Parts: sequence; C-alpha cells; structure tokens
Amino acid sequence: MKKNEKINLTIKTPLSQSVWNALASADENDLRVMLALALASEGEREDIDGLLSKLELEAGELDASIKYWCGAGLLKKGRKSAKAASGDTAKREEPKKTAEPLHRGGKLERKSEMPSYSSTELAELIEKRSITAEFINEAQRVVGKIFNTHEVNILVGMIDYIGFDEASVIIILSHMVNLGKRSLRYAEQLAFSLYDEGITDAEALQLRLKKMEGYTKTESEVRAMFGMTGRSLTTKEKKFLRAWIENMGFDTEVIRLAYDITVDAIHEPAPAYANSILEGWYALGLTTTEAIAAAEDEKKQKKKATKPDGNSFDTDEFFEAALRRTFEEL
Repeated sequence: MKKNEKINLTIKTPLSQSVWNALASADENDLRVMLALALASEGEREDIDGLLSKLELEAGELDASIKYWCGAGLLKKGRKSAKAASGDTAKREEPKKTAEPLHRGGKLERKSEMPSYSSTELAELIEKRSITAEFINEAQRVVGKIFNTHEVNILVGMIDYIGFDEASVIIILSHMVNLGKRSLRYAEQLAFSLYDEGITDAEALQLRLKKMEGYTKTESEVRAMFGMTGRSLTTKEKKFLRAWIENMGFDTEVIRLAYDITVDAIHEPAPAYANSILEGWYALGLTTTEAIAAAEDEKKQKKKATKPDGNSFDTDEFFEAALRRTFEEL
C-alpha cells in the first residue's frame, strides 16, 4: 500500500450479513484500524502515514487490516495524484481480474497484494474447476464454519495467487485449528510467511508447521514459567525465547532447570539471568538435562579432588558472583 493513499470509511445501513461476519472474524488490529477510521472527522479521512503513527502498527499489519475491511465492503482506497489536485482528471487503471501464481513456473516474484474476486468471478472459478468446490467444502469442514465471500476470496487467492495446491491449504487450515484459531486472516498471513521462506510443497510444509507447533507449545510453557502470561512479550523477551527455543534448541526441561537456578540465586524469575546460564551451557555443547547433570557431577568430582582441605579457590563461587554482576548490569 502506498503512503499517499487515502482511506475512506463506507457504511451502508442496514449492514449486510457479510459485514457482520467480517466483524465477528476481525482480530485486534482490524478492530483498532476500524475504530480509528470511525473516529476520524468527516471529510478528513486518515492517510497511511497517519494511521501508522497513531496506531503504532507495522506497515504490513496495517496493509492486512485495510485489505480485510476493503474485502468486507466497509473501506475504500483512493489515491490523489498531482493532476487531480490541479483539477485534471487522472486516468483510472482497470483492476486486474487474474493474477500470476507466485510459485508456478519456477518463479518467486512477490506481488503487492492478493487479488479481490467478485462474487460472479468466484462462482465462475468454482463452476469451471470442480475440485475447487470440493476443496471449499473440505476447508469449511476443517475450520468448522461456513465461509463468507471474503473468506472464499482468501482460499482461492492462496491457490491461484500464492500458488499452494488444495492439499497444502488444507494442511495450513488444520494447523490453524490446532492452535485454536478460526480466522482465515491468520491462514492468509501464514501462507505469505511460508511463501517468503520458500516453502512450496506439502512435505516441506508439514515439517515446517510441525516445528512451528513445537515452538508455540514450548513458548507457552516458558511464558507461564517466567510469569509472562496475560500480556504481550517485550522485544527483549521475544529475543530470549527465540534464542533459547529455536537457535539453541533447548526444550522446556532444560529451560526449567535454568529457571530454578535463577530463582535460587537471585530470588526472582529473571530471563536475563537465565539467559546467561543457558548461553553458558550452549557454549559447552550441553543441550539436554542429562548432559547438564553429567557435567555438573563431573565438575563436583573435580572440585573435591582439587579442594581437599576446603581452603582452595572456589571457581564456582567466582562464576556465580560474575554472573550476578553481569545480570545487574543488564
């Protein structure tokens, strides 16, 4: 979406059923965008820069919400050119009715946004391709709801525009349902994310989604462990969890062990302190509780052998003191 585009709110009463469906399926960002536009003064609708600044959204998040409400028929986009401002009539471009699939033909050319099919175009697509009708019925069964026109647009776009086949889209929808989500907006954003990673076939898709589900499960357990539930993670917390789970490959039990050591040492669940412990284990190649326990036993044995009278220099105490100093400086 271009920065000089203007966004106009269009509300026709009574509201159609498709609009009510869109309201029910909207996520937090969608509702924030709609509320901001509804509160804008008449005749001075917000531009892109204004919304990004006021709502503190990323450009991609705002773009997704604008497309969502445009598909529901509540928003219209317009762009005021230099000629229009001087009184000349700018030539309007005809919208493209079809789109080149992203993945087919060996090309990975990212487009700016999904095409929007009219009800007639969707009906023609379904009539010409019987597999599409069967696919939509299966998709509705997986998600457990009857789709509105906008949601069918998303499904068709994931196939005809992004380039996934029907089986891959069903895999994405099943993953979405496993996470307790029902909005096809999530499936659309996930499809674009997978495309950006170059994941195009069903086998690679299943492996990636399985890894994502494992990450989500571990992240949820770690958040509960450190008392991070009921709110969004801070940037630093996101960085820690991504490093522990994805980069270092630690499971919940290893992270719990670092958590226990942290609380015993400083009497609070501090992620920065736990991170120092986990980074130390990772640097030594200790990635499981068994390996950590074996290393600790070996360290204790060496400590006994080098400190028979109890008066030798204690490296563990020195390490713990240094760790505390490092944590206090963070």
